This record gives sequence, structure tokens and C-alpha cells, in this order.
Amino acid sequence: MDAQKLSLADLPEFDLHGEEYNSNPYQLLERLRNQSPVAKSQRGFEVLRYETLNWMLKADEFDIPTADLNVSLGCGPLQESFDRHGRLPALPREQHARIRRVMGQAFALRRIGERRDLMAEVANNLIDKFVDRGECDFIADFTHHYSITVACLLFGVDIKDVPSFQNATATMMHMFSNPLAPHVPAIEAALQTLWDYLEPLVESRTNEPKEDFISALVEAQKTQGKLSKEEVIWGLANLLFAGHDTTRSQLANCVRAILEHPGVWDDIRDNHDRIPFVMHESIRYYPTVQANRRVVRNPVEFEGFLAEPGQLIYLNTLSASRDPERFDNPNTYDTTRPIESYNTAFGHGIHHCLGHVLAKTEMIEALRVLTERLENVRFNGPLVTLPYSGQLGSLKSLPLKFDARTN
Repeated sequence: MDAQKLSLADLPEFDLHGEEYNSNPYQLLERLRNQSPVAKSQRGFEVLRYETLNWMLKADEFDIPTADLNVSLGCGPLQESFDRHGRLPALPREQHARIRRVMGQAFALRRIGERRDLMAEVANNLIDKFVDRGECDFIADFTHHYSITVACLLFGVDIKDVPSFQNATATMMHMFSNPLAPHVPAIEAALQTLWDYLEPLVESRTNEPKEDFISALVEAQKTQGKLSKEEVIWGLANLLFAGHDTTRSQLANCVRAILEHPGVWDDIRDNHDRIPFVMHESIRYYPTVQANRRVVRNPVEFEGFLAEPGQLIYLNTLSASRDPERFDNPNTYDTTRPIESYNTAFGHGIHHCLGHVLAKTEMIEALRVLTERLENVRFNGPLVTLPYSGQLGSLKSLPLKFDARTN
């Protein structure tokens, strides 16, 4: 049978901003997935099945939308410059490969593995600030500060300047909003803040290298190819953004999943080798990256549909992460699942997240320190989620009560 031309007509529809989707998206998506492998929303086409999503992430027939998409949505000049020079997923393939080669050399796995002590120190310092209270807002008191502090210290940013980066990189999450217009002034201000700080810092490390990532990036250009000033500064801003917002949100989602399932907290406290399994299952169960965007490059068939060049498709991670064709009992939180069973959280192929090792190492170290310092951890109020309509999702706050461990 010939493939049906991909069209919004006749596809099952859901409302991204509706009460049903925002109260329990998994239940709604399960119903839609049983009707069709593709649905439609205000964003357009939504791919719902894991195997199709996984294939699209790495298939040559698809690309990530370039800066032109955000220009068409009304982004400001700094965001356009950021998209055209630093936001790796949005760059043309040749430019992407060139910048990624240099960044990857500087962002070596060895350097990250050697800094677990720094991650533990940052985590312990944050816990020290609230441990005597017996309660905290885990997002406001811990995750909002943890990943960006680690990233900034790795980059060589002075600790006193970290709050400026926190606010700027948190604001950048609105770059993926639709409509974009209400957020443009804040996004532009955030990007200006990052440029104004990073420009002299890069110049300083070029003239006087130190033991940090920016100095390693300067050195890598001697063997891996020269980057433009915009590519260096916006590339660094992109890594700071990706290393802050997604990690802080995903770590909060991990703790939420752990606390909803009695015994898991104590299990990973007593068995550190279990932490990676718990972390990966938590990412599957409550993914922060709720959707990825792809543009069709060449005519391609999938799931009985024929997609034409230029069509924009959303890969719905919330649906794919609970697909029963991939996961047994997908709505069950099962920390014995093989780590490799859910391998799309950090992308695939040429767009595989450059900072995935740092993000996972940060979360593992945070969970290790948290479970060693705190016990009898429980929720201390209702959980309020941010709307599920964006590409990134998280809790608005995560109020907790706990007892400090004394041994």
C-alpha cells in the first residue's frame, strides 16, 4: 500500500494547553498512541512512538531547525546571532561538525571524571546552607545552584559571579517558547549578560591560560581548527545554558521519582553502584526534555506516512518514554531496567548532547551526596509542574522535609 502523504488532516488531536494534557499527559498520550503513531497539536505533527523517535534522532533524512525558524517567530538579534554561531543543534552540518570537534577536544571525558571532587564539594556546600532547617525547596535551594556552579567553576568563572549566570541561563529556556514574542526582551538581556562576561574572560585565558575549560578550548583550536569570536563565546554560552537548565530540572525530576517510590532513597545510599540505574530510569519516567524538533531534509516514509522536505515534526518524548512496544510495564518505575533500554534522553547521532557525560556525572554525584547527608526525606507540600507545552519541563518547586544523617 502506498504511503499516505503526511498531513494534519485526519490525525488525532490534543491541546497542549488543555487541562487534560497538563494534568496527566501520559494518560492522554497513551490513548492517542493507541490510535495513531502520529498526532497533531498546536505545534504541528507529533511523533508518539519510541522506535520512530529514536530513528528520527539519528536519520540523515532529518535535521534540527536552523536559526531561520526562531527568526520567523520574531526572535531578537542576539538570539539570532546565538543560534547562528553557538547553539550547536541549530547549526548547518559542516559548521556544527567543525565547532563540535574543537569543543569535544576541550570537553574531554578525562577532565570531567577528574572533577567529581568539585561536584561533591558544591553539593555539600549547598546542603550545609539548609540542613539545619530540616526542610528546603529542593529546586530553589539546591538544583538551581548546583549544576550552574559546577559548570562555571569548570569554565573558570569566579564564584562570586555565578548568580549572574544562574539568572541568565535560566531565562534562556524561553528561547523555545511559542509564542516567543513575550520573552524576547528577557532573552536578549540574558544573552547580553553572558556576552559581556565571557568576552573578556576568553581574552584573558587566551593571553594567560589556566587549568579550566576555556583555556582548554583556546588550546584545542591550535590543533582542531580556529573558531570565530562569535562561535567561541556563543558556544560557551550554549554549554552553560544546556548544563544548567536541563540538568537542574532533570535532577529535580529524578528526586521526585525516587521519593514517590519508597525504599529507593535508602537503596542508593547503601549501594552507590545502583545510582546510575536509578538515574536513567528516573529520566525515562519523568523526562525533562519533553520534545525534540526535526525538519525533513529529503522525502521520507515513516509509519505509513510520506513526509516532504521542510515539514517540521515534533518528537514527543513524554509519549515515547512510556511506549509499551519498547518498555515492559512502561508506567511502572522499575530501577532494574537495563541502562541502555532508554537511550534517547541525550539525543543521538551527530546531535548527541556534547555535555551528556558532565550532566550524568553531576546527577550521580549529587544523588550520592544527598543520600549520604539526608534521610527520611519526604514531600512537604503539593507538587506544581510547569506547563507541559514546551520542549523542556520541570517542577516549579519541590518542597521537602528531611532528617540530617548523623553517621
